[in-house]
Amino acid sequence: MSKQSELEQVRAELRKRPRDLRHIAKVAGVSYDAALRIKSERGEPGYHKVRKLWEALFVPVTVTMPRAGLRNSK
Repeated sequence: MSKQSELEQVRAELRKRPRDLRHIAKVAGVSYDAALRIKSERGEPGYHKVRKLWEALFVPVTVTMPRAGLRNSK
């Protein structure tokens, strides 16, 4: 996927979810201000920030569970 199409997808999704912007930024590991600038098309965002936001928005989260009968050893 090209940088430009990721950027367009991220901007579109951030515009759809303005109330979630602070949470999305936190999950992605970018500052709220950076996410706001990307959403508002201010400046040229770095690839890594766009990629982190894209992953937070579009990559499914999987939960791993320990297998039955296994315990953490402490």
